[in-house]
Amino acid sequence: MLGIDGIKCYYPKHTEKQTEICLKICEIFNLFVTSGSDCHGTFETTKIGQMKTVPSQVKINFDIER
Repeated sequence: MLGIDGIKCYYPKHTEKQTEICLKICEIFNLFVTSGSDCHGTFETTKIGQMKTVPSQVKINFDIER
């Protein structure tokens, strides 16, 4: 069966409400929570590293300890 494994919940252009909705969907459907800047080149206004922190839900998904 094809589908998705996760949702980009943390994104610089998301409102707090959009983030909450994405997190809830991940919780309901047991999906990975991911984060990203969505930087795809010089025409983008967001840059790699713009999101300074890695949310705890993302750390848990990828077993990151720092």
